[in-house]
Amino acid sequence: MANVINSGSLSTLKINDTLLLGVQKTQVEGKYQAIFVEKLIRPNALVEDDVVNDMNVGDDRFGSTGSLTYIYNGCTAGFFKTTLGMDVDIENADFTDVTTKSGKVKSQLTLNILNPVNLAEDSPSSGKRLRVKLVETITPKQNTVDNNKPKINPSTGEILHKDGMPIYSEHRMIYSSEVGSLDSHILIAHNKVTATSDVTKKAKEVSMI
Repeated sequence: MANVINSGSLSTLKINDTLLLGVQKTQVEGKYQAIFVEKLIRPNALVEDDVVNDMNVGDDRFGSTGSLTYIYNGCTAGFFKTTLGMDVDIENADFTDVTTKSGKVKSQLTLNILNPVNLAEDSPSSGKRLRVKLVETITPKQNTVDNNKPKINPSTGEILHKDGMPIYSEHRMIYSSEVGSLDSHILIAHNKVTATSDVTKKAKEVSMI
C-alpha cells in the first residue's frame, strides 16, 4: 500500500473516491493547504413518484448522481512525509501558479493521489483512508453561513427547509476503513416540496388544448 502521485485524476474520479488533488502555499511560512476532492453521491429525487428516473434504470445520469466536493485543509510538510509516507520534499518542490474560480492566483503543487491512506506506523489511524464526510445541518457554523448558500431544490431554486430552518451542507475530513456510502454521511430529510418540471408544465399545456 502506497500513496502514489498521479494515481488518479478529476476526470476519472468515481463515486466515493477521494483525490488528494494537490497542496497550496499559504501566507504563513511552513503552512500549506491540502486540497481534497471527493465524488459524493446523494439522492436527487425531490418527488416521491419520479417516472423519468424509474424509466432510466441503469443510466447513471438519472436517479442518484455524484458531485465533486472540494475541501481545503491546513497542514504542514510533515503531513506528506510522516502521515502519508511520501518521499517528496514539499518545502523545496516546484510549485506553479494557478488561478482559482474566484480569480485569485495560488502557488500549487499538483499531486493527484487517489484514495490517500495514513501510513504512519505509530498512528492509531494507520491504514485508514482519508475521506470527505458530508454533514447537513440546520444549525450551521457562522463560517458556513458566511461562505455557503443553503441547500436548494435544483428544479425550482427554492431553499430547502427542515422544521422551518434552511439546510446547510458542511464537509469534514475523516478517517475511514470502509469503502464508503451514504451511510457515512449525515443527511437531513427536508420538508416535502413539489418539484414542477418543464415536462409537467408542457403536459398541462397539452391537456388544456
